[in-house]
Amino acid sequence: MCSRTFISLFLALTVLLASCRNEQNDKIINQLSHADSVIFSNPHESDSILHLIESDVKRLDMDVKMRYAMLYADVKNKLYDTMPAPKDFFKVVEYYDENGTQDEKIRSHYLLGCIYRDIGDAPEALKCYYDAINMVSDSATCNKKYVMCVWGQMA
Repeated sequence: MCSRTFISLFLALTVLLASCRNEQNDKIINQLSHADSVIFSNPHESDSILHLIESDVKRLDMDVKMRYAMLYADVKNKLYDTMPAPKDFFKVVEYYDENGTQDEKIRSHYLLGCIYRDIGDAPEALKCYYDAINMVSDSATCNKKYVMCVWGQMA
């Protein structure tokens, strides 16, 4: 009887912790979505949101961490601020090359190109921009803003 009580208590605690984690995951994902939605119109607001959730993101799933890292680099790019090191951001590019949508792949390669641009490595930046453009399909769902950004940087 004692072992049944222990097992029931353990299962209840596990369910409670899982629901708390899912609730926190959802809250962070909503904040990331909001930060992404205002990144072009108000990058300072996006930066503030990312700063507020930075410590929470470290405890969450890889998908959330990668989304945060991409938004962080994008915000820093929009604010003309110091971006992550190429070796650090390359992990994001690899993640989205394996797991991302077409838009996420384009965006990650574009941002890696911007990182190389900022450190003065124009040939590597152009390679990243070409990689991004090569991922563009004729799909109507492709985010035209980032495609235009890529072409603008290449010019």
